[in-house]
Amino acid sequence: MKSNIRIKICGDFACFTRPEMKVERVSYEVMTPSAARGILEAIYWKPQIRWIIDKIYVLNDINFTSIMRNEVSSKASPKSVMFIEEKRQQRSSRILKNVAYVIDAHIEIVANSSEIITKHLEIFKRRIMKGQCFHQPYLGCREFPASFEPFDENNTISAINVTTDLGLMLHDIEHKNEKMTPYFFNANLDKGMMHIPSWKHREKNLKHVTNNEHAVKTTALAALCDYYKLKEKTTDYMPIPGFGHENVSFIVEITKNGKLKSIHSNHDDRQKPKRMMVPIIKRTNKPEPKFLADNIEYAFGISSSKTTVEKHSLFVNLNNSLLKNTENPSLKAFKLFLSSFVLDNLYDVCKKSNIEKQDFIDSKGSIVFKIENDLLHNLPEAKQIWSNYSLDKNSIKKDNITCLITGKQGIVSKLHPPIKGVSGALSTGANIISFNQDSFTSYGMIQGENSPISPYAAHEYTAALNHLIRYNKVVIGDTTILCWAQSSGSIQNKLFEICGITSPLEDDQTTEDKDQSKKLKKLLIQTKKGIFPENKIQEILNDNNLSSDTPCYILGIKQNRARLFVSFWLPMNLKKFFEASKQHSDDLRLEPIPNNIDKTPSIQRLLKQALNSKSKIDNIPSSLTSSIMHAILTGGRYPYSLLYMLLGRIRADQNVSWYRVLLIRAYIVRSERFNKTNLNKHININSNTDYMLMLDETESNVGYRLGRLFAILEKIQKDAINPGASITTKYFASASSTPSKTFPTLVRTAHHHMSTLAKNKNKNGIVIWYDKMLTDIFGGLETSMPKILNIVNQGRFAIGYYHQKQSLYTKKDKTIKPTNDAQNSDE
Repeated sequence: MKSNIRIKICGDFACFTRPEMKVERVSYEVMTPSAARGILEAIYWKPQIRWIIDKIYVLNDINFTSIMRNEVSSKASPKSVMFIEEKRQQRSSRILKNVAYVIDAHIEIVANSSEIITKHLEIFKRRIMKGQCFHQPYLGCREFPASFEPFDENNTISAINVTTDLGLMLHDIEHKNEKMTPYFFNANLDKGMMHIPSWKHREKNLKHVTNNEHAVKTTALAALCDYYKLKEKTTDYMPIPGFGHENVSFIVEITKNGKLKSIHSNHDDRQKPKRMMVPIIKRTNKPEPKFLADNIEYAFGISSSKTTVEKHSLFVNLNNSLLKNTENPSLKAFKLFLSSFVLDNLYDVCKKSNIEKQDFIDSKGSIVFKIENDLLHNLPEAKQIWSNYSLDKNSIKKDNITCLITGKQGIVSKLHPPIKGVSGALSTGANIISFNQDSFTSYGMIQGENSPISPYAAHEYTAALNHLIRYNKVVIGDTTILCWAQSSGSIQNKLFEICGITSPLEDDQTTEDKDQSKKLKKLLIQTKKGIFPENKIQEILNDNNLSSDTPCYILGIKQNRARLFVSFWLPMNLKKFFEASKQHSDDLRLEPIPNNIDKTPSIQRLLKQALNSKSKIDNIPSSLTSSIMHAILTGGRYPYSLLYMLLGRIRADQNVSWYRVLLIRAYIVRSERFNKTNLNKHININSNTDYMLMLDETESNVGYRLGRLFAILEKIQKDAINPGASITTKYFASASSTPSKTFPTLVRTAHHHMSTLAKNKNKNGIVIWYDKMLTDIFGGLETSMPKILNIVNQGRFAIGYYHQKQSLYTKKDKTIKPTNDAQNSDE
């Protein structure tokens, strides 16, 4: 017998941690069944009953935020005291905010029990009505408390209208015989409702897992694996397992008889080693050799400081072991070379090859070997040998372990390959998934067991990340932003430009890629002209052999010590991407535009010029960067902190530049679009608004009109006495925040200045003109001079000041002079 109940759960924050990213936590998009069960058990539980979760409804939009908290690196021990200050460690989390759910569940009686379900159901309902619980329910983590209330089954559930594949989600953990077995299911959100499969059939929950490469993936690692598979089919620069790109300093040529023949430099015109795809390993403090390619210490047993015989011996033993059964003539020749190598012969060959001995010894890159025109590590047999060896060496062989990316059961990767090139991270590389502290592990598991991912999937997502970071990244503040589409062409190299971010350097492209790049250039031009989101979007996509449903992704990652964490993750399709980018482009408009300024500035330039007086972007808060990118690519609100920082910079250096006012206007226009109740009834804002785009003398908003008034008073002062410092230097901050205290003094002073101007017969006309403008502004004020302007009206004050000032100088000089910020150099 089933007895269904419904309960509403709310909270400010929630974190339902994904097992694959449990150190630098990343939450699932929706509450997990195990978390829902935990909430119900916190309200009421008895040994005789078991809570079964049937459905979870999502009531609020899915929104994320990033936080950083102080935690510890060790587990508490009953035999010793933990000193927190010695174990303190900062960890980042990507958590949900403003969550609300309805849980649909029922009670089952445990076997061999004669309990009556109705009794427990009535007890549970009474406890909900009274707000009783055994302990405070929480949303994933104990620091995120949950409030609960009954939900009438007759009421309609107002779930969000979102349908998406959520990927693999933890169903629950079965504890049996002191062991734990996690079970997962392929979660789907259907118009805001997630159906939970039966716990009784948990062994079969994964049978419907699909790997559709053309569907938008909600998990970053799954999307990266799909990107790797696509690029592996269409290009030759995605490495196979065990291989990666590294700097190679020299190529050593040997004969078919295993003799040293010559040494070739592999440096570019700037004398920097060129990158090649070679066998790689993740080295720790313990010496460990590589296959057919390594640095000078391992390959020849020499270094700039001392002879490293031990490392060379390890290199020789490993290569002889792996090539034990080879029949390839070139690989057999390399074995002969290892057995007959003499160090003095190496120096003689260096001299014959015009290679300085010391340059060779001091080389930091790898050394590779070749016979005739064949690089040994590129031979198909050599690739297969090393790939199999590296996968086997880095595997944890246990039964019934489910890969959290593919859903398949098999071996698990012990350590994941390093990710290099992230801003601020170690040059040797960092990891998204890493377990190097006791507090990160659970149930006695070691390293990769805590986040089970197959060696193949681990290689795929790290190889894709390394490729995107090297060729297709943009760094804003301390955040490395990656953007790509699930397309065989080079569209990912254009997505940055479309959404207003500087495009990075493109990688080596095939002829087909270059042809598609030309088509995409047309797409970019059409986007900037504002054709979207009308029906033209599909026409342009068809012209470029693209689909509006093509998945595209934006990933922001940052470093935290030796690990990386996901700052933001935005999966979408091309149509939504273009529409959001077009909306951002519409909002980023302000006239008049000073001379020598790009009409469509990139995000880097905007933030650099507007938020930092030293024209550096490094000091901009990373949380602001993430929030801005999220707003751009989802069409949501710009962060409140953006407006606050812009006004703060204006007060600090009294420079009301075009860049700053442009961002202020964008913030206000988008905020007004989202306001359900518009307090300013005269404003009519829609997606194609021209509100506050240029000087509007009919605008009656008090902040905007007072900004215009301040610009006129400043111009009167300059025409009358031409002071060294204008009233902006001393009064702008107070005039924009507390006008009733500041403007009476400024107006009285302006009348004195106009009296001075009136004494000059040649300026009688301008005095009349100023007097008329002041009368018009005061007459257009709907209310008296306010005591305080809120922060949004302070933004309108800056816009009005900019518009009026540029208008005043345009009428006189016929040109617009760029502000100080506009004269600064590029990024």
